[in-house]
Amino acid sequence: MILSAFGNVLAQAWFLHGNDPKVLEQPVVMQSVNTHGRVFLVLQLNTTDLASEEDLKNLAWVNSNQLLHWHFCCVPVIKKKVVVDPVGPICSQPETFRKFLALYFHGVV
Repeated sequence: MILSAFGNVLAQAWFLHGNDPKVLEQPVVMQSVNTHGRVFLVLQLNTTDLASEEDLKNLAWVNSNQLLHWHFCCVPVIKKKVVVDPVGPICSQPETFRKFLALYFHGVV
C-alpha cells in the first residue's frame, strides 16, 4: 500500500514540479484507504531524493486494525422461514466508517 501511494504521489510531484525535482517547494500529500487490509494511510512527499542524508524526510501516517465490519454475509441465514442474518455487513463499526468518510471528503468543500 505504501508503494502504491508512493508511486501515485511521485507521479503527481513529477506533474507539478517537472521530471526530476529533488526538494519540493510544497509537499505533495496523498491519502489511501486499503479496505481489505483494514488500513488507513496518509503519505506526504517532501523530497524525491531518497539517498540524501539531510534532515528533510518523507512522512507516512499509518492507522491499522480499523475494522469496517466483522463479517460480511453473502447468503441470508433463514430459520423457520424467518431471516435471521440478512445479506450485508454484520457488526459494522461506525467509527471506522466516519474515518473513511473524513478521508474521502477531505478537500472536497
